[in-house]
Amino acid sequence: MPLMRASILSEMLDRAEELLARSAPEGCDEASACLASLDETLLESWRLLERSMTRPSSRRAQAEIERFLFYRRGLLKRLSRRKAAIGPGLLGTLYSGSSRSRLFMFVTHSCQLRCSYCHVVKYPGSMSPEVADAGVDLLMRSLRREVELHFFGGEPMLAFPLVRRAALRARGLAKRANKKVRFWLTTNGLELGDEALRFIKENDFTLEFSCDGADEAQLSQRASAAGSDYYSRLRRNLARLQEAGVRYNVISVVLPKNAGSVLERFRFLAGLGHRRIQINYAVGCVWTQEEQAELLRQMAAAARWARKNGVEFVNASSARREPVFLNGDLTLDCDGTLFRGPIIFNGETPPETGGAPISKPAAEGSYLRMRDIFSLARVETAVLPEYYGATQFDNFVSLTRAYRRRLSVRRVALNNVELGLRCRPMSA
Repeated sequence: MPLMRASILSEMLDRAEELLARSAPEGCDEASACLASLDETLLESWRLLERSMTRPSSRRAQAEIERFLFYRRGLLKRLSRRKAAIGPGLLGTLYSGSSRSRLFMFVTHSCQLRCSYCHVVKYPGSMSPEVADAGVDLLMRSLRREVELHFFGGEPMLAFPLVRRAALRARGLAKRANKKVRFWLTTNGLELGDEALRFIKENDFTLEFSCDGADEAQLSQRASAAGSDYYSRLRRNLARLQEAGVRYNVISVVLPKNAGSVLERFRFLAGLGHRRIQINYAVGCVWTQEEQAELLRQMAAAARWARKNGVEFVNASSARREPVFLNGDLTLDCDGTLFRGPIIFNGETPPETGGAPISKPAAEGSYLRMRDIFSLARVETAVLPEYYGATQFDNFVSLTRAYRRRLSVRRVALNNVELGLRCRPMSA
C-alpha cells in the first residue's frame, strides 16, 4: 500500500462522519466499514513512515498523519455539535474498532517464575478489594452486552480470593444489567488447587495455561524464582485441569533462536491431550528476517498438522488479533491505575530477585514510569470503557512517541510490529 496523503485520509474521516450523522441510533454497518478502512490505512501509513523515519520528508508526513491520533474523540464532539442521535448503537459503531469488551486486571505482581521473555516486572504488589470492585463496576458500564474480565499478573492464582470476589461481583452485576460476562485467567499452573478448580469450572472460566513444551524447553525459558525443578508438578496440574473439564488454552512462547521448534512443540503438547494450543512469539526482542521466515514456515506446518489431527490452533482463529504488540487492551494495575496494556515494553530485562523481598528495585521504577506514559485515569474516576479505546494506529503512534529518544528500543518495537503483520494471515 503506498503512503496515503493526509487530504485523502481527511476525506475518509468526513465520509465516516456523514454516515454516522445520518445513521439511526442503533448504528450503521457502512460507517463501521468506513472507520475500519480508515484505521487500517492509518496503521499502514504510519508503518511506512516509521521505516523511513530518518528522512526529513517522512518527518513532515508523520506530523500530518499524527493529527489523526485518537480521532474518534474529536469525531464524537463534531457529531454532538451537529446534534446527531447519539445513543448506545451509534457509540458502539464509533468505537467498534478502537476498543474491545475486555478488561485485564493485574491482581498481583508476585510470581513463582522468572521467565526470560516476560516484561511484567515482579514485585510484592497486590490489588485491594476496593480497586477490584471499581474495575468490575467500570467494565459493567460498557456499552456492549457481552464483556470479558481477564485476570492477569504476576500469577493471579496467588491472589485467588480476590479473583473469586471480582468474578462473583461481575456475575451479579451482569445478571442485573442483562449482560453476559466471560472470565479468562492466565496462569503458570502451579497453584491449581481443588477448590480453585471447582470455582473456575462452576463459573465457566477459560484458562490460558503457560507451557512451553517438554521439560528442557520449559525450564530453560521459565525458570523458578527459587531455582527448583517444578516440571512434574506442572504436568500433574495440566492433567488435573483436563480431568476437571475446564475450558483452557495451552500457550507456548517461542524465542527467535527457537523458531524452528514450533511444530515439534505443538505436536508434543497435542500428544499430552491438549486440544487448544496457541503459539506466541516473544516480544521485546529482535527477530531477524531468517528467524521470521522460519517462524512463519513452522506456524503454517503446525496449522496443517492441527487441521489433520483435530486440534484447534488458536493462532488461526479470529481471537488472535495481530500485531499483538499494538492491541493496547484496557488494563487495571494493582494500585488502581488504568492504562493501555497489558504488555509494557521498557527495553530492559527484569532483574532476577531470587524470590527475595524487594521494595523499589530499579526495574519496578522503570515499569512504573513506562506505565504512567500509557496511563488513562484512576479507576475510581474512569467513565465508559469505550471512551478509552485505542486503535492499533493510536497505540503505534503512542509507542513511537514514548520511545522517540530511544531509537534502539523503537527499532525493536517496529520489528515486532512487522512480525505481527506478517503473522496476520495466520489469524485471518
